[in-house]
Amino acid sequence: MRGPDAVPAAPPAAQRLVDASTLDVPIEALHAKGFRVIAPTRRDNGLVYDEIESAADLPAGRTDIQEAGVYRLMPREDGARRRRASRGAPSAST
Repeated sequence: MRGPDAVPAAPPAAQRLVDASTLDVPIEALHAKGFRVIAPTRRDNGLVYDEIESAADLPAGRTDIQEAGVYRLMPREDGARRRRASRGAPSAST
């Protein structure tokens, strides 16, 4: 829509870091309602999506490096304790 009634585009969402311990509340609430919580976890020197019981199961402080023919799990250099967004959608094979 253009013209004087046009709604301006929303600015991009600000990047926010969340303390992983605060994630236990929604994880516990989902478990209480009978849901399984699937999230990235660390296994065999890589990140895989699997069921988690608490925020302690998350790969805090790690990131994956993906290049042509290369996959590595490395410590984050910026000190942030979260995983960067993946380029692809996770598999729903579980």
